[in-house]
Amino acid sequence: MSDTIAVAIDADSAMPLRRRSRITLWTGVACLVLAIVIGDAIDPLVPTILFVLGGAALIYLVVLKSRLRHELARQAAANSPLPEKLSWRTYAGIVISRGLLAVILASVHDPLVIAFLGFLCVVGLLGAVIWRTQAVTWRAQLIKAVIYGMAAVYAYGALMNDRANADILVAKLAEYKLQHGSYPEKLDALVPALLPEIPTAGFVGFKYVRDQDAYRLYYRPSVAGPCFNSPTIKGWKCTAD
Repeated sequence: MSDTIAVAIDADSAMPLRRRSRITLWTGVACLVLAIVIGDAIDPLVPTILFVLGGAALIYLVVLKSRLRHELARQAAANSPLPEKLSWRTYAGIVISRGLLAVILASVHDPLVIAFLGFLCVVGLLGAVIWRTQAVTWRAQLIKAVIYGMAAVYAYGALMNDRANADILVAKLAEYKLQHGSYPEKLDALVPALLPEIPTAGFVGFKYVRDQDAYRLYYRPSVAGPCFNSPTIKGWKCTAD
C-alpha cells in the first residue's frame, strides 16, 4: 500500500513543472508577438521591455524543461523503464503543440526570433543525440528539431522577402519622381501605374512620410528598432545596426 502511494506521489511530482512550463512558454511567446505588433505605436521603449520579458521567460523555460527531464528520468529509474514507443496520439500532440508555437514565432519575421528558432532546433538535435539510447525520447526530440528548423527557414525567407519588397518600393518611388518631378504624397499613388498593389512587410507594413522634396520610408524587421530609407542616404539605415 505504501509503495502504491509513493508511486502516485512521484507521478504527480512532475505536474507542477509541466504546468509552469506551459505558462512560461505562452507568456514568452505573447511578449515577443506583442513587441512586434505594437512596435513604436505607444512608446519606443515598450517593444524593448516586452522583448526582454519574452526572452527571460523563454530562457526560464529551458531551465524548467531541464528540471522536468531530470524528474521524469528519476521516476523512470525508480518505478519502471520508459515505454518502447509512444502512441500516435502522443506524437500528434507533439506535432500540433510545437507546430503551433513554430507558426506563431515564424510569423514574426524577426532576426532575433529566427535565431531563437534555430536555437530550439539545435537543442532538439542535441537532445536526440544525448537521449539516443531511449527510442521514445530521441524521436520526440528529433520531431521538435525538424519543426523548429523548418520554421526558422520559412521565417528567414519571409524576412528576406520583406527587404525585397522594401527595395521594390524605393525603386518605384524613384521612378515616380522621374515621371512626375516629385515624390508622391502617399504610397497609394504608385498604384496601379507602377505597382499592382502596395507590398507588405511583417505585421505593420510600411510607413511613408513625405518630407518636402524627399521622403522617409520605414518598416520594422526587428524588435530592436525600425529600418528607414531616404534619398539622402545610401541603402537602409536600421536602429539595430
